[in-house]
Amino acid sequence: MEAVGFVGGAISVSAGVPQIIKCLKTKQTKDLSYVTNCVSYIGSSISIYYGVSIAHKAIILINVYSMVVNTILLSVKLYIENR
Repeated sequence: MEAVGFVGGAISVSAGVPQIIKCLKTKQTKDLSYVTNCVSYIGSSISIYYGVSIAHKAIILINVYSMVVNTILLSVKLYIENR
């Protein structure tokens, strides 16, 4: 059953990847919110803590993946805004 959770989470988190691609192609990030990114980091951090406390690999890995996607998106936003 853990595999189902992992696949579902991976699909959900992957929704951010097209946003990254669009930002890189258009060089526009004005519609991206710093607040949304921060809230996502907080939520993922709490979920990672929970996943570690119950030793659930899928929860941990999906939320680490979420943080990676958000970090890339935030990095692209900062790069484009400060170039």
